[in-house]
Amino acid sequence: MKRVKVAVKELELLQDIIARQDKFRAQTKQWAVTLVAAVVTAFFTNQVQLNPLVLWFLVVITCFLFLFVEAIFGYREGLAEDRTRVVESALQEVDAPTYDGPRICDAMQGRITRSRMIDAIRHPRCWGFYLILAFLGGLPELFHLLAQ
Repeated sequence: MKRVKVAVKELELLQDIIARQDKFRAQTKQWAVTLVAAVVTAFFTNQVQLNPLVLWFLVVITCFLFLFVEAIFGYREGLAEDRTRVVESALQEVDAPTYDGPRICDAMQGRITRSRMIDAIRHPRCWGFYLILAFLGGLPELFHLLAQ
């Protein structure tokens, strides 16, 4: 019975980690939108004199940097989700005989490699938002070119 209590506590901690990483991802998106909106607004109000192509380049670089930061949070969230699946499957057994925890530290210490980052970036929840943001940030260049 003690193993079940420990497993349930580990599961609660993992859910907190997942929620915190998800919150960080949402904040990353908010900051990206804020910065892109500030640059585009400054362009349209003539607060800065930028070539529309430079504006689009700034937007794309901003999106790429925030995509990278969000991918790190998404990667950590994925590690916690993987451990959650292990704990949940152990809890489904009677008295959790195969439970091997608590192992939160071990589960969250995965080294970030290029292939793991690419997997995190490939997740549509990660790249889809930034693709749309880069497209919307590039619209002023399109409007500027059409106006000429």
